[in-house]
Amino acid sequence: MTDIFGGALIVLGLTLIGYGLIWPFSSTGIRTSERLLLGAAISLGLIPLFLFYGLLAGWRLGIFSPWVLTAGAVLGFALWVTDFRHGRQQGAERLMPPARSPQSRYHVLLVGIVTILLIEKVFFVAIQGFSFPTYFWDAIDNWNYRAKVLYATGYLDLDPRSETFLGGGKPHYPMGPSLFRAWMATLLGRWAEKAIVFHSLVAYLLLFAIIWKALSKKIGRWHSFFFAYLVVSLPLMIHHAYSSYADLLLSLFFTGCLIYGHEYLITRDRLSGIVSLFFLVSSLFTKNEGVVLILPVVIIAMLIAIGQRRLPLGSACFYAGAAVFLILPWVILKFHFGLSFTPNEEKSIFEFHPNGLVKIFEVLFRQGSFNLFGPLFIVSTLFYSTIWWRTELRILAFTVFLLLGVILGVFLFSGNYAFMENQMTINRSLMLFMPAYIYLVGLSAGKHQNEELTVPPGNN
Repeated sequence: MTDIFGGALIVLGLTLIGYGLIWPFSSTGIRTSERLLLGAAISLGLIPLFLFYGLLAGWRLGIFSPWVLTAGAVLGFALWVTDFRHGRQQGAERLMPPARSPQSRYHVLLVGIVTILLIEKVFFVAIQGFSFPTYFWDAIDNWNYRAKVLYATGYLDLDPRSETFLGGGKPHYPMGPSLFRAWMATLLGRWAEKAIVFHSLVAYLLLFAIIWKALSKKIGRWHSFFFAYLVVSLPLMIHHAYSSYADLLLSLFFTGCLIYGHEYLITRDRLSGIVSLFFLVSSLFTKNEGVVLILPVVIIAMLIAIGQRRLPLGSACFYAGAAVFLILPWVILKFHFGLSFTPNEEKSIFEFHPNGLVKIFEVLFRQGSFNLFGPLFIVSTLFYSTIWWRTELRILAFTVFLLLGVILGVFLFSGNYAFMENQMTINRSLMLFMPAYIYLVGLSAGKHQNEELTVPPGNN
């Protein structure tokens, strides 16, 4: 119980530190409560990057002591109190009028059922995470292993001949998740599995909360509650909430990047743009897919937004330049030591595997990793495609589908088909785009309902 309490305190402290990081940036639509959620999510990605800078400079992990966490948390708390006392509660500009909150007994009953199901899932995840040690291969072999090495050594080993080079394990993987967990152990003074599991559990809860909060400004809080629940009810998402992998973190960062990047395109809200940038940088230091998949997709989407005159060239240059600047030390280090961005360079050779189409069908429609997502994906795409084409949701839909296409292309047109055939990574890769797609469907549902409500009676 002490470890659980310690992990909760660390998360609380990091939430306040994250709040302080985004405090200087003004916003016309992000309220104080949402800033706290974003502070927590951003700290999961930016804190390990800052730790990496320090270790690369020759500092030891112990320098970032509990006093550093406490000082940052106190400062963040003071800023939050200041905002609360002065009423920093700007209203959000909506893309569409919000759907009405449920008034009928049936709506209340539905919300009650969904709430009970959500509590059941969180309870299950907590029991799994707090009752059992890590027993999934990638976590044991890489993520938590590197974290234990970094915690035990306390410094960044830059000798490629050493067994503890960059924390050991798989050194070509980004260090973000492992560094974060190593720092948690450093703050606690020991390696504690029950505290470390907070890293995955908090990402799971934040994914739900951020989608709910962002959608509630568009379609109403109860309708958005349902769509946010759909995200965290995916069986594979629940599994990753306690498995100590990094895929759930990556999905959180990409979804946040997309939500607030799109918000910036629509409203020019300054904080939304900064938050999107921070989420993008966090994804680049979480898994190689951040650089190989997410970054190209975001750049292409930005170029299209520039072409449509939705994104000023200066803002795009700042966004891309800041992201490259923040991640550059890690990229330079990888190139210096010849570390690849793919598990196997030979698998990058172009070759088409038509049998992969059958595998994709099996993963989405005949297995239990994603429940009913496959049929719902087909139906919702056919139903809302016209809305995407003729509204401001077009660029958001394009980005989501572009990521899906890139993910599938990696498996269908290269030697990575082997990972689809043995299903080692295809499920986790597909999970990356699903929260963003469900968010898109939520916006589309609100837009569709609003259009129905505004149709003149004679045209009905």
